[in-house]
Amino acid sequence: TGPEKTGIRPEENHMDRIMIFVDESNATGAAQEYGRNLDWEVLRQHILASFSAPRLVEMVVYIGLPPAVPELQDRRSGKERFARKLQQLGFLVVTKDGAPTDPGHYKSNVDVLMAIDAMDLSTDIMPDWVVLVTGDGDFAHLAVTLEGPAGQPSAQPTPTQTPGEFRIT
Repeated sequence: TGPEKTGIRPEENHMDRIMIFVDESNATGAAQEYGRNLDWEVLRQHILASFSAPRLVEMVVYIGLPPAVPELQDRRSGKERFARKLQQLGFLVVTKDGAPTDPGHYKSNVDVLMAIDAMDLSTDIMPDWVVLVTGDGDFAHLAVTLEGPAGQPSAQPTPTQTPGEFRIT
């Protein structure tokens, strides 16, 4: 005899399966607001330390790349090197080419890509917890949709970047 097939695992053997989705621009921007550089390995360990028995399924980092235009080539090369570094550290990296806006500037919105992946992968893999690392209030509905096992969402956005509706705990 063993545990019934109810989907509930015996507590002593249970490890929380964690998936983490990171909007790189928001995460690095939040660190810079505090005059710091983001240590990605420390971030990963800090998130996992929030759980009693974590098992990381995947940490996906979404990076918007500057468009491939001559005036932004140096910035693009730097972002590509950064993406490769994260991959070498064991992160799954998703990049998206941006579009030029004003001279020397670009916009690369990875929000929709991150939201779709979070929904798809959560449905397919069915982790115990999904962690969204962003300061963008547009993700509030996604956080509520991806409720944790206790039936309530959990998010820890940065207070300076986050509209009131995303302060979910």
